[in-house]
Amino acid sequence: MKASRLIYGIALGAILAATPALAERKTVAGPSADPKCFTPWSEKTKYFQFDKKAGPYRIALANGFIANTWRIQMIKTAKAYAAQPRSRPS
Repeated sequence: MKASRLIYGIALGAILAATPALAERKTVAGPSADPKCFTPWSEKTKYFQFDKKAGPYRIALANGFIANTWRIQMIKTAKAYAAQPRSRPS
């Protein structure tokens, strides 16, 4: 019984370790948005760019605590943005 758990654990570990390698990504230079907002953890921090996937996309917001005004405003802003008519790329 213990041997089968060990084999299962090793197999699961190998799958989880290989999963990030399966994603198509490339290393790019620093953030392209506001650099002051996206300060790297250290000089060794890497930035990845993943290949674009076809939409439609589904974005989720998980927020289990709404006891302050910032979180309430965040939820209202997300709902208002989602309610906007879809824009089509030109």
